Amino acid sequence: MNFNQLIDRPRRNDLISIVAGRRLDLIAPFARKGPLREITPARHDRVRIIVRLPLPGQPLPVRLDNDPRDFVDLADRMGAAAQIYGLPSIHTKLYLNGNSAFFGSANFTTMAFSGIGETILRTDDVATYAHLATLFEQYRLASRRLPLAHLRGLARKFDRGDFDFTATPEEPAVLSRNPAADREDMFRAWLFTLDEIDAQYIEERFDRAAGYNMTCGSACKKDPFSGVIGV
Repeated sequence: MNFNQLIDRPRRNDLISIVAGRRLDLIAPFARKGPLREITPARHDRVRIIVRLPLPGQPLPVRLDNDPRDFVDLADRMGAAAQIYGLPSIHTKLYLNGNSAFFGSANFTTMAFSGIGETILRTDDVATYAHLATLFEQYRLASRRLPLAHLRGLARKFDRGDFDFTATPEEPAVLSRNPAADREDMFRAWLFTLDEIDAQYIEERFDRAAGYNMTCGSACKKDPFSGVIGV
């Protein structure tokens, strides 16, 4: 296989390149509202996305890896053009836009495209693209399409608090201002010592206007990371 570009520490402009095509095929174990809202009827004819969500008819887990409300929002916005598939064991990250394929470590989240330690390989090679498109199709056939009624049911249960969440939606709680403020490099180094779920949880609650600190305010007092989290 041939790849044209290695994207180290991807940023928003790389996300925009991924969603540049009219038809998107995405494998995203974790997908969040921010990147999903880049997908619109004006810019896209179809999106097929494979994510970690419970399947209809199966016992519901205690925790969800994604916020089902984000996918209800996508389905409401895109109508029949949105096809959402569940594959609870999926870990591959693969994005195809009709012209280019992107394969690497970055989830479909704002954090993954914020310049942190992720790497993506991009290819415009026709043969390589076809190979990766075949891989997408294999995963799609192994997954199950999620009806909107099922997604709405998960969203209602989520709203009621029936689930815990393994990682947060992209609506950061406000963190308290720390007058001393930690240096950004220290903050990033500390995040990299955590596992992916914990790092994402903290990153997405971080208020950059308050300086680089890890002091949690009353907005997240019920969360397991409440209190001062030092470097």
